[in-house]
Amino acid sequence: MGFFDKLFRKKEAELPPSLSPSPSPSSPPAPARTPSAGSATVKAWDSYGRLVEVPREEWRKILPGNFKKAWDNPDLLAGLIVASLRDGFAPETLEGARQLQRIDPQPKRGAELLGVTLLQLKQFDEAEKVLKDALQQHGEDGSLLTNLAKAYSGRGEQDRAERALWRALEVDPNQDNGLLWYAAMHRERGGKPAELDALHRAAAQAGSWRPQLWLAREALQSKETAKALTLYQEALGRMKPVPSDALVQISSDLGTHGLLKELTEICAPLFDAKEHGLPVGNNLIKAYVDLKETPNARRIVEQLYAQQRPDWREQLVFWEAEIDKQEKGYGPVEDGRKFELQLLALDGPIWAHSNPSFAKILTAKAADAIKVAFLCGSVEVPPTGHDDKAVAQPTDPLGRFTRGLPMFLAERVHIKTTAGTTVLVPWLKSGGFVLTGTPYTLDVLASLDRKPDYAVFLHVLAKEEPWQAKLSIVRTIDEKVVAEWVQVVDPKDAASAINTILKRTLRELQAMAQVTLQSSTESLFAPTIARLPAYIACLEQALAIFCSAHAPDTKPFLYAERSIIDGLLDLCLRETDNVTMRLLLLSTVEREARARPDIAGEYRERLERLQREYPPRAPAQGLAEAVLTRIYAEEK
Repeated sequence: MGFFDKLFRKKEAELPPSLSPSPSPSSPPAPARTPSAGSATVKAWDSYGRLVEVPREEWRKILPGNFKKAWDNPDLLAGLIVASLRDGFAPETLEGARQLQRIDPQPKRGAELLGVTLLQLKQFDEAEKVLKDALQQHGEDGSLLTNLAKAYSGRGEQDRAERALWRALEVDPNQDNGLLWYAAMHRERGGKPAELDALHRAAAQAGSWRPQLWLAREALQSKETAKALTLYQEALGRMKPVPSDALVQISSDLGTHGLLKELTEICAPLFDAKEHGLPVGNNLIKAYVDLKETPNARRIVEQLYAQQRPDWREQLVFWEAEIDKQEKGYGPVEDGRKFELQLLALDGPIWAHSNPSFAKILTAKAADAIKVAFLCGSVEVPPTGHDDKAVAQPTDPLGRFTRGLPMFLAERVHIKTTAGTTVLVPWLKSGGFVLTGTPYTLDVLASLDRKPDYAVFLHVLAKEEPWQAKLSIVRTIDEKVVAEWVQVVDPKDAASAINTILKRTLRELQAMAQVTLQSSTESLFAPTIARLPAYIACLEQALAIFCSAHAPDTKPFLYAERSIIDGLLDLCLRETDNVTMRLLLLSTVEREARARPDIAGEYRERLERLQREYPPRAPAQGLAEAVLTRIYAEEK
């Protein structure tokens, strides 16, 4: 089984309604991956798109309430039944399946799901009665007949089961379950030739197309590519519309056999993100990446993101990173290439610099206030194997730390003291952060029109773990180092080190820089210590969105912007009363909306829900509402 098969051979189940990220209670639940019956947990996604893993026994207690909520809604009830059966909760599903049979406006669906539930419970006699009654009332149906054959087989009536199964295929030769059972039955008796004969018999039925897909797979395995492509064209000519599982199989088989051009030429024109989803989209993206057609790969990624499926997010983030690697060409920079550097200056917290209305919440600084600049850090790392050449690379945790920590220190010093702060970000004019291995000196400030009174430098020794963060405070007027210290930082658990660095920085600035504490706005407290690593990572990611406006339009600078917003949203939900987190989230989304209003639009319902359920304390509440109104004004 190849890459494509390994990922997408399983079908997806429906998300229980109580945890659905659907736009409204009346909408059908969004599909989500759920584990097999043997898994220790059940996966779902909450209304904010966050993954929830619930122990099976706990889920068993939750299910009755979920069924009660969906009791009078056939679509929600059907989705919950499908998910529960796939998770191995057939006993808990039975009464819900009986209810669906009573109320379902699609009576065949209601009968089939009740029949399947009874089959899982090995209640074969009742299953036979339910399925036969449905066939008598609504006419022959391939799925109903196949499940009736399973009821016969469960009682050991194999001849009767085989007759019912063949009749099911005569009625509908395109049902995957019945077709594969029929082919396997003949393979057990006569090997591969008998299996192929069975598929050919099914393919001879009027309107058949699924048997042709399996015959095409056999042709590909026999290296008869032309024959396989002919079978695909025959099958596709009979599908209106093209079902998702059919396009999954075609794209998987072509990809497995390395026929990537054929895959994209056949499947891309038929692909509909809403109908075919991640399984087909994933195969198309993989093919486009392997063909080095990254614009086409990115187009599919964006179409899938637009469906707002949290259960697809992890895979899409992976593809964004793969596309970014291919487009950026990371690695040693070619000799002779010249770099133009500049310092980007952000006054105060980034959320106030990005959003002047948020700055109003801060205590105003005196005209003669001490100015403190925090420079994004430098690092010493193990040898890269590229001698002294510059290396282009994606952002990593170390680079994020060297930018996020100075941003956090600047934010807290600005809020808690009389000093005004600025963050200085070394930046390539061609677009990109600069992370140097040489510690910065005051010379780096030469381009500034107005020099700060003090500069805080960070240099991280990261040749081994734990890291050592060396901080120094320099008075610019006489270039004197007034304070210098080293803090050990465990990158796997940096919370206490970050908090210690903040306390030491405040103490040194008070002692050596005539900075005094002030009564700051009560609501602007720092995140809890445990959240500090996540917060400085989010600050750095917000910086990336801010800096993207300075990148040239000739190539993409940012990728995975949704992951940035997701991280901020998750942080806000973990500390719902933290105003600085909320302002950081909203200012980041507002800035993203200027470049990518489509991405900002995907978060509207979640942000408005957050505002309703966890309004920030005044005066931030009014500011937050005003920002949301601005962001989504054009949609209203």
